[in-house]
Amino acid sequence: TDGIIQDGESGRLVPVGDAAAFAAAITDVLQHRDRSAPLGAAARATVVGRFSSGDVTKRWFAAYEAVTRGGRQ
Repeated sequence: TDGIIQDGESGRLVPVGDAAAFAAAITDVLQHRDRSAPLGAAARATVVGRFSSGDVTKRWFAAYEAVTRGGRQ
């Protein structure tokens, strides 16, 4: 998918507004450090890979150019 977090791979996802699921996910991560460390490492690798300063700068310039051209390419 296009999301940054992949449930069980680079973090934990819970339904919006589900406090019990949120609490359970936090408890699971805190109680199972052997599983949480790889989640954190995978999340960091995803962010570093997708959001480097060079990539973000390119996206900003592309958006700026699109706006200044009135959306024409």
